[in-house]
Amino acid sequence: MRTTLAALTALLIWAAPASAAVPGASTGATKDVSDTAATLTGAVNPHGQPTSYFFEYGTTTKYGARTANTSAGNGSKAVTVAAPVSGLKPTTTYHYRLVAFSPEGTTRAGDRSFKTTKVPVTLTIDASPNPVLFGGPVTVSGVVGGRPPNTPIELQRNAFPFTAGFADFGNPQVTNANGQYSFPVLDVTSTTQFRVRTTEEKPPAFSQVVTEGVSVNVSVRARVSRFRHFARVLVTGVVRPAHEATPLAVQKRKGGKWVTVKGGVTRHASAASSGYSVKMKIKRGGFYRVFVRVTDGDHTNGVSPQFKVRVKR
Repeated sequence: MRTTLAALTALLIWAAPASAAVPGASTGATKDVSDTAATLTGAVNPHGQPTSYFFEYGTTTKYGARTANTSAGNGSKAVTVAAPVSGLKPTTTYHYRLVAFSPEGTTRAGDRSFKTTKVPVTLTIDASPNPVLFGGPVTVSGVVGGRPPNTPIELQRNAFPFTAGFADFGNPQVTNANGQYSFPVLDVTSTTQFRVRTTEEKPPAFSQVVTEGVSVNVSVRARVSRFRHFARVLVTGVVRPAHEATPLAVQKRKGGKWVTVKGGVTRHASAASSGYSVKMKIKRGGFYRVFVRVTDGDHTNGVSPQFKVRVKR
């Protein structure tokens, strides 16, 4: 009897299934950390049982927030898991840990922490008017986003042919309550690139580059000799700065468009200016202007003020 009982006991012990282990879990590092979001990672070993996981996170080790339950499968090897979190506060330290659970129990992995980044600074920039007449004033303005009022900024410029590189220009300014800034730039004489930079960022943040075109300044004078049914017109003027042998066109406004009626070229006048002279015979009066085409990159095309010619009938 004793032999039979011992044998039965041994048989029951051999036939009983081994107890499965609770899930394995380890908290990993964060990825893609920004000012308001991050991705939490870790590893889960289901140990052959259907297992799910979630992350707890918050500004203390009491956490207070968690991600949704997600399946980790029922394998017997560790698998990498991850969950994105958003709605975080900038420049704030957060604690987090991985929690895995199965029918065999729950495992809470170790605590880790990360710090969100600053709100990224954004800088917009515009220059007006663009183009500006040779020697005229320009206003460079924009908005600095992601920073408080009174953020110090500096204007930089790089003049044509843009080989010298950007250099600080004028006095620094601070943004107003809405993050806006405005730099007056007087006497712009050549095509110039402008940008602004923050002065307290390390490294500094830069705006995009705006290129300010400078059009040649074209003056005009029309001497009109009127005859019956036509007029002879001598159109003269000065182009500043000097651009010799540059093509020009006397244009008439027709139907809302400017149409070339006579061509010419500029000639030497002085070190600072070029001149031009065009003779025309016209049968119909109207509004005219002089268009000067500039292609050297230092300056852009220029137009004179409009002038009106009347023809006797």
